[in-house]
Amino acid sequence: MADSNYEAIGRFIYGAYRHGGTGADVEHWIADDLGVARADPASGAQGDLYTAFFAKHTNVDELQKNYIRFIDFLKSRA
Repeated sequence: MADSNYEAIGRFIYGAYRHGGTGADVEHWIADDLGVARADPASGAQGDLYTAFFAKHTNVDELQKNYIRFIDFLKSRA
């Protein structure tokens, strides 16, 4: 995974915890965005989810918009 992808996933995870979510919320968001089944945390498939997510969202602006939608979703749950 490229360094910028690590930074982006870190931003998603940090944003999740900052707004009352968890890492599982990030994984669920990514799975839903990709239209795939949510991975069992014990399966170790999270890395594959992240890889597919960043392959889909190669445009930085598109990824930022997705992040904003994610944070808005978390805020709406509170």
